[in-house]
Amino acid sequence: MDSQEFMVWAAVQYERDRWTLVVLVLLIGCQKAGGEIDATQQEIADKLGKGRSHVTRAFKVLEEDGVLWRVQNGKYQLNPAATLKGGIPESRPEERVVRCVRIKKASTSCRCLTPS
Repeated sequence: MDSQEFMVWAAVQYERDRWTLVVLVLLIGCQKAGGEIDATQQEIADKLGKGRSHVTRAFKVLEEDGVLWRVQNGKYQLNPAATLKGGIPESRPEERVVRCVRIKKASTSCRCLTPS
């Protein structure tokens, strides 16, 4: 499934669950190359002006649907089918493989979620 097909699938899949769709769109916008997302659920909730429980529920739905993988606390990975920013990053020795998708080590910054 390419990224365009994925967006159509997501629109249909979450048509009755708009909040999960909103969270997914934010995650797609915040991802680094390869689908890597460095943000806690609380940071995402704060950015969207909602409580963490709302984001936790959306993450659970996305994980159950195979769209999002939790790598570690504050570190998530979008399924490559959802990756819209340049595919898998180049391999480096400090990277590790998670579900056959290369991701960089966690960083503490999340530029997309900092207030502008």
